[in-house]
Amino acid sequence: PRIAKACKLITDNLLEEASVETLAKQVFLSPSRFTHLFRQQLGTSVTRWREQQRIQHAKTLLQSTLLPIAVIGQQTGYDDPIYFSRVFRKQAGMSPSDYRQQKSLFCE
Repeated sequence: PRIAKACKLITDNLLEEASVETLAKQVFLSPSRFTHLFRQQLGTSVTRWREQQRIQHAKTLLQSTLLPIAVIGQQTGYDDPIYFSRVFRKQAGMSPSDYRQQKSLFCE
């Protein structure tokens, strides 16, 4: 339940860079115990999981809105559009613009 609560805190606040220490404190665990349980239960680190959630949210926005890619990057926690594109490409296997072209609800 504590890790589930931490996941909800992360997804509810994707724009924030909450540290492991802050998250651990919010779920009443030590940082080392928190990171251990997080990796044990989810199979990945807190940072990587947050990145995955941000990219998933970006995919949703790319599919369902016509917002500029730089704005989507900002709305998912990436102030630098180039860095956002790099992380997106690493996670999704294609650039945000290519993803939008292939998956957009607005394409015919």
